[in-house]
Amino acid sequence: RGTGVAEELVTAIQAWAKGDGANLLKLCVADGNDRARWFYEKLGFTPTGTREPLAKNPDIDTTELTRPL
Repeated sequence: RGTGVAEELVTAIQAWAKGDGANLLKLCVADGNDRARWFYEKLGFTPTGTREPLAKNPDIDTTELTRPL
């Protein structure tokens, strides 16, 4: 934590996706994972309003976030 590696990883994924012709990054964050949600929102991801159960545990919901490239 706090090393910048996570931000570098997202930057690398962004470059790869953009180079592959994508114009949007999309991910889902589990409810209660506030640290992850804060991190992604700090990088410009915003909630879409779409929610769905977590695949591995349907008792936990997720929120979809996107970021234009």
